[in-house]
Amino acid sequence: MNKTLAGACALLALALTTGDAAAQQSAESAANDATASQWSLQFAYQANLSYRSDTLVTGDVRPEGNRGYFQYRMVAPIPVGKIKILPRLTIRYTETKDGQWGFSPTDL
Repeated sequence: MNKTLAGACALLALALTTGDAAAQQSAESAANDATASQWSLQFAYQANLSYRSDTLVTGDVRPEGNRGYFQYRMVAPIPVGKIKILPRLTIRYTETKDGQWGFSPTDL
């Protein structure tokens, strides 16, 4: 109980300190988010090991879906005049229920 109370007090103190710093920041500097112009690269894998086998409203058994996928995502800042756009490219390589691998629909 004491550790929980100490943790809550520490979070409250951090929140109050952060609020003071944000109040002193100018509107111009707050509008320029330094993290918005960063490149981002992500790799992921998801496995669906135990797919649902429940009954749907129609009485049919839910068909098996994809077993898993590898995913690559890239976000790159592109300057357009005075602003930067952040397009995101996502590519998935998916395993179907039959064990076949192939590219899934890609997002841009």
